[in-house]
Amino acid sequence: MESFALSGLSLISLFVFARLLSASDFGITAVALAIVQLLTVPVELLFHDALIQRKELEPIHVNSAFTASVALGATLCAGCWLGADALERWMGEPHLGRVLQWMSFSLVGMGFGSVLVAMQRRNLQFRSLALRSVLGRSGSAVIAISLAYFGCGLWSLVVQQVLLVCLGTLVLWTLAEERPRLQIAWGPTRDLLRFGVFPTVNQVLGISIQRIFMILVGGYLGSETVGIFSLAFRGIDMLRDLLAGAVAQIAMPLFSKLRDDRDALFAAYNRSVQHTTLVTYPVFVGLAVCAQDVVSIAFGKAWTTAAPYFAVVALLNLRFFLRMYSAPLLRAVGKPLVPIMDVVAQNVFTAIAMFWFGRRSIDYAMLAWALRVVITGPFDFWLTRRAIDMSYRRQLDGAGLPALAAGVMAVVVLLFKQWLPDSLAPAIRLVPLVLVGAAVYMSTILLVDRERIRLLISFVGHTTETRRS
Repeated sequence: MESFALSGLSLISLFVFARLLSASDFGITAVALAIVQLLTVPVELLFHDALIQRKELEPIHVNSAFTASVALGATLCAGCWLGADALERWMGEPHLGRVLQWMSFSLVGMGFGSVLVAMQRRNLQFRSLALRSVLGRSGSAVIAISLAYFGCGLWSLVVQQVLLVCLGTLVLWTLAEERPRLQIAWGPTRDLLRFGVFPTVNQVLGISIQRIFMILVGGYLGSETVGIFSLAFRGIDMLRDLLAGAVAQIAMPLFSKLRDDRDALFAAYNRSVQHTTLVTYPVFVGLAVCAQDVVSIAFGKAWTTAAPYFAVVALLNLRFFLRMYSAPLLRAVGKPLVPIMDVVAQNVFTAIAMFWFGRRSIDYAMLAWALRVVITGPFDFWLTRRAIDMSYRRQLDGAGLPALAAGVMAVVVLLFKQWLPDSLAPAIRLVPLVLVGAAVYMSTILLVDRERIRLLISFVGHTTETRRS
C-alpha cells in the first residue's frame, strides 16, 4: 500500500506538473534535487542498516544515531546555503542557487526522521511507515500542484520536496510509541558506523550515478536538456518504484533472517528474481515499444521529444529488476563492500563517457548512459560470484523466460503497430497494443513453462492469506 500510494501520487503529480511547467523549470529543479538527494543519502542511511542488522540494540545506540543524524542534516543544509552561489555561476542558470538553498531544508527534516524509519523497519512495523509516506506525499502534492496552478512555477517543486520530507517526519513522530532523544556517546556511535558506513557509501555512489549524470548534462547541454531527461527518468523510475518499492524495503530484513542458511537464502533470492521479472519485464518492454503514445498521453504532446529517451530508460531498467536483490543479499551476509565496487565502476564510466563524447549532444549523452549498463554488467555478476560463491546461472535463474517472452511480445506489437493508421488518437492506439502484447506474453509463458504462472499465483495467494491471518 505504501509503495503504490507513494509512487502513484508521484506519477499523478508528474502528469500535472508536465502540463503546467516548462522543460527549463524541470531542468533547474532537477539539478538542485539531484544535489539534495545525494546529500540526503548519508543523513537517511548512515545508521539505517546498522540499526536493522545489529542483534542487540540499546537506547544509547538509538539516541546517538538520532543526534548524529540531526547534526549531519543541519550541517549539510548549511553547506548548500554557502555553496549555492558558486554552483549557480558555474551552471549559468538563474535561480538555481536560491532553489538549492530552500530545497536543502528537507535535509533537516530527514535528520529528525531517519532513525525512526530504521527502527520501524527493524521491527517490520510498516503500517506507520506507510501512513508517513502517504500523508507526506499527498499533502505535499496537493499544496505544490495548487501553487503551480496559480503560477508559482519551479518554486512549486521546491515546496513539494521540502513538505514531502517534513510532513512525513511529523507523521512518524506523532505515531511513534518510543521517540529518540538528543544524546550521544562515541562508543555506540562508532559501533554503528563500522557497519553503516559501507552501505551508506554504496547508496551514495548508487544514487549519485543518475544525479551526477544530470548535473553534467546541465553543465554541458543546459537546463532544457536536463528537463527532457528528468521527465524520462522520473516517469520510469516512479513506475519502477510503484512495482518494486515494497519488496525492495523488505528484502534485507528477510535475507538477514536467512543469512545462516545459505541454501534457504539463495532459494529466497531466486524466487524473488523469478517473481519480480515475470511481472515487470513485460511492463517495461511494453513501455519502450509504445513510448511515443505513452508520453503523449501521460505528459502531453509538448513532451513527445522525450519519447526516445523514455524508451531507452525503460529498457535499461530490465537490469535493475534482475539485480535489485543483489545488494541487499550481500549486505545481509556481511559483505557490504562488494556492491560499492560495482557502483564505483558505473560512476567512473559515466563521468568519463560524458567528458569524452556525451557532452556533444543529447543523443550522445543518452548513449553514454546506456553504455554504462552494458559495460559494467558482467563485472557486477563476477563480484557476486567471487564474494559468496553464487554461480552465474543461479544469479540469472528465473529471468530468462520473462526476457524471452517480453522479446516475442515486443516483435509482435511492433509489427501490429504498422497496421494501425497514424490518424488514430494515442489513447485509442494504445488499447489494442496493450491487449495484443498481454496476450502474446502470457501465451509464450504458458507455452514454455506453465508451472511458472502457477507458482506466482500460489505466492500471491499465500501472501494474501498471511496478511488476513
